[in-house]
Amino acid sequence: MTCTSRLSRNRGVGERIGKGESLAQVKAGMKQVAEGVTNCVTALALARKKEIEAPITEEVHAILYEGRKPDEVLDLFMARRAKSERA
Repeated sequence: MTCTSRLSRNRGVGERIGKGESLAQVKAGMKQVAEGVTNCVTALALARKKEIEAPITEEVHAILYEGRKPDEVLDLFMARRAKSERA
């Protein structure tokens, strides 16, 4: 998985956003594309169309495009009750 590599563009985006930069700031400093940023929009649209719960995708989208703070999302997930993810 490339997310474990320090060379991963997606990981780099996440780390910079986690340090407080906006998506616009991160993108302005990149010369390559981080596919996950765009794919997040597509994945969320598909999940909504198919009426599939996708809480991680929803929250990643909220961080990237709605200004939600990563710390808020972490707190939300830590407070979430564990349940089976099987259909």
